[in-house]
Amino acid sequence: MTRNVTVLAAALLAACSGAGDGKDKTDSGNPTDTQTTGCTNSVTAWFPEKGDLDVYYKSDVRFTLLTADPTATIEVTDDAGTVVNGDTDPSTAVVSWSGDDFAPSTAYTATLTYACGVDTIAFTTSDTGGPADGPGLEGKVYALDLEHGDWVQPAGLGPLIAGQLSGTQILVSPSTVTDTNITMLGAIGSADAQDLCSPTIDFPPADFTNPYFELSADTLPLTVAGFTIDITDLTLSGAFSPSGDRIQGATLAGTVDTSTLGAAFDLGDDPNTICELGASFGVTCDDCPSGTGPYCITVYVDALAAPIVASSPPLVPRTPDQIAGDPNCAGS
Repeated sequence: MTRNVTVLAAALLAACSGAGDGKDKTDSGNPTDTQTTGCTNSVTAWFPEKGDLDVYYKSDVRFTLLTADPTATIEVTDDAGTVVNGDTDPSTAVVSWSGDDFAPSTAYTATLTYACGVDTIAFTTSDTGGPADGPGLEGKVYALDLEHGDWVQPAGLGPLIAGQLSGTQILVSPSTVTDTNITMLGAIGSADAQDLCSPTIDFPPADFTNPYFELSADTLPLTVAGFTIDITDLTLSGAFSPSGDRIQGATLAGTVDTSTLGAAFDLGDDPNTICELGASFGVTCDDCPSGTGPYCITVYVDALAAPIVASSPPLVPRTPDQIAGDPNCAGS
């Protein structure tokens, strides 16, 4: 088992390195990007992508380095040269900046200064950030694509988990929207269709600061290779576009008990398999709130796309008892 985990860790490290991500480590097209001669560190990835014209107004900015540089700083300016208030976290190889909301439909430049030089990202925000027609959102269905989000945590294990979720969607539908509150129904689906053999999620009413929402739920059950994996203490956030045709910048966060993931990923039945693999990336497993053991990791997925499902019927509430009595559902 240890050998299999070690081999998979090496493969994932190769997949996550700058050499395989299709991004140039230096941007010769931008004269402000410099690399100190003889320096061994460099930028391997960016978020947002350079030249992106559809950036979410609440986005963070990230530069991924080969190795951590505690001296690294990021400054973000708008097209008039005004500095956007924010803070840099250089504690890991992923140097991140978070700060004030960006203005919709505005050009920005993020500048990384680190021991080996300077690197920049020029990007423009989308129109999301202006008010959406709240009551007009009711009954619409949006599909969040879990596979292609930016898996910030668990670091390094994101590609493994995302690959196993190929085709899996979280469908969400606002049921009640007021000036200050929103209530949504959630469901698991694929190909823009609800899985009627998975229970729906009744998200409690949440604050709605048009167009931004942040929902919470005790549990989100996902099925991976026939195994049910619960994301507990779930939070889901995002913002509706002004026309209501999509949710942009959606994020998903929670805690996952990894004790059954080894079997789901065909790595064996040892409950410690994923924790052992995570240790190769500096990911530490903690005690699970449910008391099942020291197998829990934090999951944080950013930049989830959630277009409206134009042809989808309304979501159908489904309880475990209804599913158990449905002859069309396996195990009923």
